[in-house]
Amino acid sequence: MQPVVSVSHLSKTFASGFEALKDINLEIRPGEIFALLGPNGAGKTTLISVICGIVNPTKGEVLAGGHDIITEYRGSPQPAKRKPPSFCGWRVASLA
Repeated sequence: MQPVVSVSHLSKTFASGFEALKDINLEIRPGEIFALLGPNGAGKTTLISVICGIVNPTKGEVLAGGHDIITEYRGSPQPAKRKPPSFCGWRVASLA
């Protein structure tokens, strides 16, 4: 079964030189319950921001519903008109 969200070799280095994400790999499959836990400064918000398309990654790939969020943004799921249930504003049902 194709992952709903797939993150491969994702890295993010800010202009200051701070490396917020280093070679992150993650797959979330339909029906899975997922929690992102870690200490302050671990990169949780940066990871979610990259997945949601708010922040561009320095390296790596993020697929949402099988579409690259950077190069195929028009094919990736569009923001929902209603909030719940959502993932970065996308309807979960549209990703499955």
